[in-house]
Amino acid sequence: MWTKFRITITALSFTIAAVSCKKSFIDLAPPSNQTSATFFKTVSDFQQGVNAIYDGLQSQQTYGKTFYYLMEIRSDNTDVSDRGANAGTASQLDLFTEATTNTFISDAYAGSYIIIARANAVLDRVATAGIPDSSKRQFKGEALFLRSLSYFNLVRLYGKVPLVIKTETLLQSQADKRDAVADVYTQIENDLHTAASLLPAAYSAATDQGRVTG
Repeated sequence: MWTKFRITITALSFTIAAVSCKKSFIDLAPPSNQTSATFFKTVSDFQQGVNAIYDGLQSQQTYGKTFYYLMEIRSDNTDVSDRGANAGTASQLDLFTEATTNTFISDAYAGSYIIIARANAVLDRVATAGIPDSSKRQFKGEALFLRSLSYFNLVRLYGKVPLVIKTETLLQSQADKRDAVADVYTQIENDLHTAASLLPAAYSAATDQGRVTG
């Protein structure tokens, strides 16, 4: 009896171990969080994704703060009157004496690529989504325009920058290299031409005011 019991327990242990070791047992999507791979399904999902791209424009890393300093403070339109120690990184920008550690420079770069990553997340999935063609055209057009706007800012501020036109893993991004300025402008032009052909000339709904048009 005891021998049979031990055999049964041993067999059960092997079964549990075999099931536990299957990749599917541990390779699970987080049940409490959406990912870009699982989120985009409905028109509402894609609308939220596009809204997130627009949201990047008001970030303090872009038009919410940093672009003002990089594009206006450097010009003759505005000035930093305080040249003392408290002026810090903003005064550096006005005097063109930026240190490599100036946070305005790194913030604008990071903020622009956040917008690009969000645009790529939409563009990678919208063509095969089960949503109306009219929605596909609008979402694709908006994402292309906003991506091209970010690259326009990047190429003017930094010159050669990596052209990232699809979603990348962290490992893939480590292999990115700076592309020629001419190639960046070519991508911008192509994106804008495509966006213009997809977007409506105007929106009828008041809630759509401010969105990109063709």
